[in-house]
Amino acid sequence: KKYIVSQVSVTLVRPRPIIVSVLGNVANPGLYTLTAVDRSNRAIDEANKPNQKQTPEEIKAIISEMSTRDILLKHKDGSQERVDITRFLATREDRWNPYLREGDILVVPRRNGVKNVFGIYGEVNSPGRYEYVRGDSVLDALQVGHGFTRLALCDSVEFSHLSSDGT
Repeated sequence: KKYIVSQVSVTLVRPRPIIVSVLGNVANPGLYTLTAVDRSNRAIDEANKPNQKQTPEEIKAIISEMSTRDILLKHKDGSQERVDITRFLATREDRWNPYLREGDILVVPRRNGVKNVFGIYGEVNSPGRYEYVRGDSVLDALQVGHGFTRLALCDSVEFSHLSSDGT
């Protein structure tokens, strides 16, 4: 009512800072100040930056044992989400690497390199061994392996797994 001008411009100087906790198998568990536009992987990256007491070899050892697919994100309101950074990098689906909120807690478990793994080989873009997460399907494995190459015979996929007695 006071100003007749109809054009108003607002500029955000910087995103709102938030405090999140990163716990579990990271180099430096603790509280981190990030912004409301940061995703889960940013908090984990911050928690894995070396401090003055840590050597690069120690950091590498911790990161090699860190789960990247079964990370738990607990929100202040009691809800939870699973963070799957490997799958996010393969698919770019936002649900696998959600934005952080004030008071979030990220729990990063240790990866078991012997159990809970699967291999995807042949005509896929990123063949190799990957961490298995409960609920994974063959399609999920193909996504994690960045899909078929153009030379793949998509109707000739072989699936095999070990039984409980190891055969």
